[in-house]
Amino acid sequence: MGHLKMSVWKRITALVPDVPCPRMPDFLGIGAQKAGTTWLFHQLRSHPGLYLPPRKELHYFDIPKHKLSWGRVHDLLIELRGSWTQPMLDRPGLVAFLLYYYLAPRGDLWYAGLFAGAENRVRGEITPAYATLRRSTLRAIRALAPDLRFIFLLRDPIDRAWSQARMELSARELASDGACLNAFANRASQLRSRYTQTLDVYGSVFGRDRIFVGFYDAICQEPTRLLHDIFAFLGVDAEYPLDPTVLSERFFCGRTEPLRPRLAVWLARSYHSELRLLEERLGERPGAWLRRAERILQSGGNDGHAGK
Repeated sequence: MGHLKMSVWKRITALVPDVPCPRMPDFLGIGAQKAGTTWLFHQLRSHPGLYLPPRKELHYFDIPKHKLSWGRVHDLLIELRGSWTQPMLDRPGLVAFLLYYYLAPRGDLWYAGLFAGAENRVRGEITPAYATLRRSTLRAIRALAPDLRFIFLLRDPIDRAWSQARMELSARELASDGACLNAFANRASQLRSRYTQTLDVYGSVFGRDRIFVGFYDAICQEPTRLLHDIFAFLGVDAEYPLDPTVLSERFFCGRTEPLRPRLAVWLARSYHSELRLLEERLGERPGAWLRRAERILQSGGNDGHAGK
């Protein structure tokens, strides 16, 4: 039986394409989760001076480097089935990438190999979970890529936490205030909305000047300006003409249940001090979030905006 397994593994791994040893990425998108990172991924991939792998969220630095397993093969088969929805010309490259991503032995060289298609372009990836990395992990990343830059999109933490709950909870759980409050209090949800902690940790290792901070609000209000600022930060043509159709495209909108007053009050109270810090550091946009949270607390959750 063991010989049979080895034979099967050899046949599977023989499908993995050879990848030259390229360099590490130039930038990472680190979140925040539910703050427009999928929209950003598609916008950055459309710029000819940038290269992002065809798969968003590589999760190299936040998930242990597991050995090859049948579970990983199962995940590969699911993504390969999804690849048939892609344009015909894109399929061969996507399939080769997925074979490499799921089946090749993992390590720093494997990770660098995910950017093999970049050639001379500025290369990077977006994994929102990186916003919660520990300082020790960031020091290890700095040893691999000392010149890394980071893109961090922020969203009103009240809306971000509610959007995460709508994504993760079932319809039955979402109808329960208790289940929602448990989701809000979850450490992972709290960490993803403590933006000042992320900025402090990353800034202490890489320097604050290497972090671009943008806002989810700008995706709706001034997406062209936001992207031109990001392009300039990454050192590519900042005036590259953008496709209005792609700019206005929405991704993973999810369910639209309104945020109930009791839940809005809990979130406003939970993030009030964080919003004060954000206003002090980043100014007008977080200041608007703070004023909204104060209206929620004063009105018992009925500020005319909660949950939109």
